[in-house]
Amino acid sequence: MQLSEAAVQVYETTCRFLEEKRPQEAKAEAETILNYHKGDNGKHSSTTPMWKTCVSPFVKLEPSMLMDHLGLFISHYDQMQSTVASNVARLKTGLEFIDQTAQILKTEQSQAELLLPEMLEKTELRRQMSGSWERQKLATDKVTRGLELATTLVVTQRERLATVTQEYHDLIKDSRDAFNKIKLTLPVFHEACEDEEAGEENDDNDEKKMQEGDVQNEEEVAHTVDNVDDIDAEMVARRRLRKQIREFASLGRIPSSIYQLSECLGVILGIEPVEGRDEMDPDEIIMNYWENVAIQVKTAAFWRTLMTFDVRDVTEKMLSVLLPICRSPDFDKGLFASVHEVAGVLCEWVQNCTKFARDFVLALPKQAQLEREKELLKQAEVQVVKSKVEIYSQTTTAQQAGALRELSEQERQRADEKLHDTTSLLQLTSAAWKVLSSTREKWQQQYDAYAEFAQHWQGDLLLATAVIAYASCLNYSVHLQLHQLWTEAVAPHSLIPSSLRRPLHEIFRIRESELAKMTLNGVPSNDESTLESAVIALSCYRLPLLIDPYGVGSDWLKKHLGTGKLSVASGNSSTTDAGVWKEVETSIKRQTPLIIMDICRDRLQGLHSFLEAKRRAIFDAINHDISANRNGSGYRCWCYPPEDPMEELNPVDTAVFEFVSDACRVFFVYTDSNSTPEWMSKYLSQLTVIQFELTAPFVETQALQKLLESQGRLREVTEIRALQQEMVVCDEQIYGLEEELLEFFSTEQAEVVYSDNSKALRIVANRSAVNTLESTKAEATAKIRTHSDGLVSYVAVARRCLDAVWAWREFNFLDQGEFAFTDKMLPISWVWQLLVRAGETSNKNDTNLEEISAGISNLAATYERTKLAYTGARYVL
Repeated sequence: MQLSEAAVQVYETTCRFLEEKRPQEAKAEAETILNYHKGDNGKHSSTTPMWKTCVSPFVKLEPSMLMDHLGLFISHYDQMQSTVASNVARLKTGLEFIDQTAQILKTEQSQAELLLPEMLEKTELRRQMSGSWERQKLATDKVTRGLELATTLVVTQRERLATVTQEYHDLIKDSRDAFNKIKLTLPVFHEACEDEEAGEENDDNDEKKMQEGDVQNEEEVAHTVDNVDDIDAEMVARRRLRKQIREFASLGRIPSSIYQLSECLGVILGIEPVEGRDEMDPDEIIMNYWENVAIQVKTAAFWRTLMTFDVRDVTEKMLSVLLPICRSPDFDKGLFASVHEVAGVLCEWVQNCTKFARDFVLALPKQAQLEREKELLKQAEVQVVKSKVEIYSQTTTAQQAGALRELSEQERQRADEKLHDTTSLLQLTSAAWKVLSSTREKWQQQYDAYAEFAQHWQGDLLLATAVIAYASCLNYSVHLQLHQLWTEAVAPHSLIPSSLRRPLHEIFRIRESELAKMTLNGVPSNDESTLESAVIALSCYRLPLLIDPYGVGSDWLKKHLGTGKLSVASGNSSTTDAGVWKEVETSIKRQTPLIIMDICRDRLQGLHSFLEAKRRAIFDAINHDISANRNGSGYRCWCYPPEDPMEELNPVDTAVFEFVSDACRVFFVYTDSNSTPEWMSKYLSQLTVIQFELTAPFVETQALQKLLESQGRLREVTEIRALQQEMVVCDEQIYGLEEELLEFFSTEQAEVVYSDNSKALRIVANRSAVNTLESTKAEATAKIRTHSDGLVSYVAVARRCLDAVWAWREFNFLDQGEFAFTDKMLPISWVWQLLVRAGETSNKNDTNLEEISAGISNLAATYERTKLAYTGARYVL
């Protein structure tokens, strides 16, 4: 909550700041500039031009940009938190390791003095106890192997038991489940019979009522039952079931199938038969089970017996009688159910019981095997227990015989190792301490810096992302003003940034080697404004649009992205929406960067759906769940391609172009102005508009480059650049070695490291490599300084050229600010041409550099546009 409130305060503070910046303020600053130059009497200007603090009146914020700010902050939050905590912890661990190294060094020095007599004593004791201990060790190993063998046998036997158990259950599972299932249907019959026995007199009355109800048809019976309020539905059901049982028990004409069913029930349940004659064939005498079964079926005990029957009571002899009957095609549940419903239930019970009993009998060999496996497992477990007892006994004996030897052996080994390695260990520890002592100072500085940053990183990150979200189109001086206002705004919300403003590259943890690469690629050294704009271009989420009429950022960006498959296209008014879109689509599909130079208003309007795609995607993510909507490749984006005026398409049929946000690396470059035009204000919430200023370091660097080119002195520049690249390589290697050592210290204990020569030598080798790289850097720095000293006179002339460019910049500012003091000034390329021509007309000698200055003045006079411009050029030159 504090964080969101602070973000709102930052947004509101920025809005108030932009509203307070009026054109009248810019006009007053411009007049101050002119008065300053008129009264300077030709002295060199070293102050920062006041036009750098001006703000375009068309820069306005939208409330939705607050969401952009929060989204950008959240996207960097977790990584920043992890990075800061990790570096603080690793540096702290590294410092502790170095301190432990010093302590170990002192300990080793004192221990070396006492080690020799102790070693002699421990060696003698070890010799006495060694023989006895070895014998006990052999005996212990033998018993241990026996235990391992017994344990392995137990594991194997358990696996065999599990296999046999599974095989046994597989043999009886299906029939057992079917039998248990039919048994679950029998309780209702048992309850019906039990109720009859409990209240026979009441049952007779109920039966009489049921008989009277039988006269009516089924619809009348259902109607009567539904409307009887005094009779419980369950009781009615049980009464009906009792009636069915009675009807079954009192069948008039008994089919032969019922005799077979009763025979099966009699055989299974042990019901005695009586002799009788078959009704279908009176001459045949049969064993009639039906009479006794019919008597039993009406009792609750009969059904309870069926519910609780154990198939283990069925013998093979019984199965020899049951199986032929049950396997008969006529012995079917459906056929019996057609005779009577109770007969169908009993038929199904007999069939399932017979099948279960058959499977149980067939599984008896497997059951016997199962019992044997259980017995073998018990024997194996007994053997394990026996082996453990033997181990305990042997261990006790070994401890009694070798306790003193073990203690003396450990002490002797430590003393022996120290005796033989004391000198080398002291030398190794001393060498490690020497290289680590200098490292400690550097790491302490880094730790203090990170510890201080850890207290303020949330506030710093909030303000850094605010620069990207709100102030990217403003110049660096305005960034400094806004930072002061933002710091005051977030202070009440317990979100305190660093006391001194941190550059963006420090907040986003860009390494020194990366900064050096940016310098080699075109970002002038000591140019905070250009560096900050470059960091914004690389760190923003929305598509970046570079306001860069002087080529400050575009030249750097081409070199920075040139390591991959960079594409450069034009977006001026002579191009078409379809052509520009084709370049964009190709870039996204190939996942290669694209720079669209000279972008114009019409082309941006044609790409309006594409410009909103990434922003639309992150809004959807934030509104739902930012962690759930982002995958490893970014957010899912979509847009509509620009409409082709030659085709008539229904908007419903327009194809949607989908892509992943991280695959879109498109940069727009606007070169028609050095400030935000009015028509671009509507894109401030859709794009990250970045203003690359014309800075003094850039002008001096370019002027020096052109001057040396005209004088044929590029060899020194080439050598300096090669040396700088070598220093970058050294910095990257040093960084890798530092990370390797910090990681090593984070995973190793000092005592363990210095007890292992290979690990200790690893520290020395690491620091030696760093020192070698530092020496290489120092040599490169000395060579660069030598080359730079030879070019110092050229640097002075380049700085004088800076004054001319500054005058042109100020007058051009007045003209673009709608103060018609002068006509529109010439492009900056004219200044470079002027400088080259002046250098070419002079002697290519350091002693004649004054001729270049004179040449600049003469050529400026021939190319003058207005009297004011000529006076300004003469003044600064």
